[in-house]
Amino acid sequence: MRLEEREATIQKTIDECDHDQKERSEERIFKKWRVKLEQEPTLLKPFPIDEIVRAVKHRLSNAS
Repeated sequence: MRLEEREATIQKTIDECDHDQKERSEERIFKKWRVKLEQEPTLLKPFPIDEIVRAVKHRLSNAS
């Protein structure tokens, strides 16, 4: 996954967390995104997915 694609994925996840925060927990959103990233077209391995999730959590905590 290229850096530009990773950044777009991080931003989409943040947007979804902000949008759905009242309806669902963040952990549920992260689980859903993990499943998405493990499938086509990204086919990411667990380590890059963990990096993306950490980046999202970091940005969400800084935004609060």
